[in-house]
Amino acid sequence: MKLFVLGKTSLSTKFWTKGNEITRKSEDYSGAFSKALALKRSSLDPTLVTNVDEELVKRTTDENITLAEGTAHVMPIALEIDGERYEEKFDLEIPVPDIASDDVVLAGKSTGCGIEFLDYTERDAKNMEIERDATIFLSEKSASELASFEKKIEKEEDVLDLFSSLVTLSSKARFVVKFNHGAYYVHKMELAYSGEYKTFRIDERGAMDAFIAYYTASILNGLDEEGALKVAMKAEGLSASRYGDALSMPYESDIFA
Repeated sequence: MKLFVLGKTSLSTKFWTKGNEITRKSEDYSGAFSKALALKRSSLDPTLVTNVDEELVKRTTDENITLAEGTAHVMPIALEIDGERYEEKFDLEIPVPDIASDDVVLAGKSTGCGIEFLDYTERDAKNMEIERDATIFLSEKSASELASFEKKIEKEEDVLDLFSSLVTLSSKARFVVKFNHGAYYVHKMELAYSGEYKTFRIDERGAMDAFIAYYTASILNGLDEEGALKVAMKAEGLSASRYGDALSMPYESDIFA
């Protein structure tokens, strides 16, 4: 069995400004590379299938991450200036490698192969493909769009109503929905929750990548859904307490210290 991480990587550039002056600038990689790095730091051995540039090739070599052959060579750029985020939007074709039936895929879109963990936290709900056995990561916004849920979520009852709408879409898909206050696992009549890991947050660019990667790693390592949510929320909080995207990915020793 192999573990593949398939999806877009962005060059994330963040500026801090005071008046018209740039007081600080940092560049890092977000998306598929950050997830692959977090999985590597969780003791797994992922193969990364993404778009690359020379520096990213060097980073994968330094981190001992396997980079699949034939990946695309276009690097979109995500900019954040004083908290306002801009990201280039275009379709990027990532060639899918040969994936066996027992391989595991963490991807930004469905590949129709293996046990899939699908990151739909920032995707347009109209383009989502609900796979019957997939674990589908959603933000509050994308979950509401997917379920055509128009009510404003203000209390616990609203959250449960949203989940009822999600479950009607698929009785087999597993939904992991991230809110500001924590995260839920929803599957049929099953429900699990873990609250936010309290920390001082300074840069949240890599937080969701850490959450998704460590939830995936925890499930693959045999934890149940509630335990996986707790690990993922701690990874998310630790990432947000550090600067950078990939640079903020925690090690397994950080999680279980």
